[in-house]
Amino acid sequence: MSDIADPGRRLAATAILALAVGLPSMAVADPITLRAVSPWPASDCWTTPIFEFRDRVNAEMEGRVQIDYLGHGDVIGPFDQFEALQNGVVDVILGVTSYYDGQIPEALSQLYVQMDPAALRASGYYDLMREIHRDKADVEFLAMLGGAAGQAFRLYVNQEMDSGDFSGKRMRVSGATRAVVEHFGGSAVVMPPGEIYTALERGTVDGFGWPYCGTVSYGWHEVMRHVIEHPFFSVNSNILMNGARWRSLPEDIQADLERIAQEVEQWSVSYFAEVNAEDNEALADAGVTFLTFPEAEAERFTAGAYDAGWADVAGRAGEEVAERLRELSTPQ
Repeated sequence: MSDIADPGRRLAATAILALAVGLPSMAVADPITLRAVSPWPASDCWTTPIFEFRDRVNAEMEGRVQIDYLGHGDVIGPFDQFEALQNGVVDVILGVTSYYDGQIPEALSQLYVQMDPAALRASGYYDLMREIHRDKADVEFLAMLGGAAGQAFRLYVNQEMDSGDFSGKRMRVSGATRAVVEHFGGSAVVMPPGEIYTALERGTVDGFGWPYCGTVSYGWHEVMRHVIEHPFFSVNSNILMNGARWRSLPEDIQADLERIAQEVEQWSVSYFAEVNAEDNEALADAGVTFLTFPEAEAERFTAGAYDAGWADVAGRAGEEVAERLRELSTPQ
């Protein structure tokens, strides 16, 4: 008698077939979900790179990894996000070095690098920064989203200038521009971005330091006259991940996340170049004039800016490590 004719055998075969069909669906695990936040709203140009990373991961690693963007400073305050990352409240952040320099003062050096991301990886700077983040905070350093070196910050003023002498001038500063203003004799004034418009309008400050984008969206072009067209420093934001969460991932997933992060790092160079060009066009259309110094003065201004920045790193992190970081991030 054939197996098919035997009812008992037919029942057993049916059960085995059902189990075999069911196995694939049971074996497919839910994708790993990584929770992410950024310090700034989605509308800010500096936030775009973390969305680029999220979108590439979600598309290329679909079914394996899913990055869920929870929000920005309205979810966790910008200055609290690094601690939230360390504590595992979130898994990924767009980390701004001047927001967590209290924990890792060496991270401020990213502002002062004078080499593009690919060169920083080749020189050993990236590896050293990754080691420092692991050792000091148990945080995984995946990518530097600074774009082209030396093309991030500028000073904006309401009086014409032909040199970098800021004596007698009150300048609104951030952590990224304070050292430059003070190095050239200016008085540093700290205030939230939302107060800059009124301060310029009333003459409470003579100018301010800021990156390229954002000046028009804040409306500052209406109350400022000039931009000093000698840019300096780099965008100091990174893709950071909680160390324990990183170590929990399979090696193949780690490898893909590292690859995508590095691709976004390279993409950021062209992205910020486009942002800077658009910003210049908007300012020119608004009637803002671009000031340039004579060649020798321009060189003195740029060199002084970097000397002031590295002196700040040395004062916070120690001269030996600052010298090493500068050596790895400055063209020889």
